[in-house]
Amino acid sequence: MAKRSLVWIAGFSLVVASCMPAPTPAGNAATDTAAADTADGTFIAETKATDTAAADAAVPVKRNPACGPFDASARGKKVPWNGYTIGQQTFTCNSCRGGDPLLQGSWRQIDFKTEDPATPMGDNKDVLTIDGNTWRERIAGKDTAGKVQEQVIDGWYFCSDGAEFISKDQFWIMDKVVPDGLFGNKNGNFLRISALTSGSDLMALIVYDSFESKTTKTYNFCRIGSTIKGHLCNDPFAP
Repeated sequence: MAKRSLVWIAGFSLVVASCMPAPTPAGNAATDTAAADTADGTFIAETKATDTAAADAAVPVKRNPACGPFDASARGKKVPWNGYTIGQQTFTCNSCRGGDPLLQGSWRQIDFKTEDPATPMGDNKDVLTIDGNTWRERIAGKDTAGKVQEQVIDGWYFCSDGAEFISKDQFWIMDKVVPDGLFGNKNGNFLRISALTSGSDLMALIVYDSFESKTTKTYNFCRIGSTIKGHLCNDPFAP
């Protein structure tokens, strides 16, 4: 997203995305809490999840029959899945239609080396809230002129399936960026991400420089309200 030449490089959203081609949705629409989910071994399958003929009938026409089974979860907000195209790659599978269950909740970025919420981050602040398959990020930091500014990004994400994208990475799409263009983040940009968790309260987002790049940068987060290394993981924007 934002260019590496920027002074501020704290937020995970500041990985170069301006070089990524604008993705083409195959029909993502407004939130739909009734949409069916999918799940595979990568994520926690809820005990109530069952495969039914009704669920199969609800499969979008473009869904690949090799995709994983459905998870009928009502977890969080949902943007309906209708396939997605990025460049020459068309995604018909989505292995986390209800959102990745391991990532749900509110997180704040912490120092990469220490993973300690008490390590000062200077003027940099980053809070990421994941609800279903939607996300909101509030970030603050210095722009190229050295002025501290804030930005809010709203978006949604899907999880590629190994049937058509072997790395099973997630793709995070920015639907609304305010102010648009600050830190290089723009409406319609996207991120290719590998999301990892350690326990329930630590998360690492490995972000690729571009869709086809092998170069990545890792950003660490703690769950707000948890205690990490004896220190409270608090909301840096809280009064």
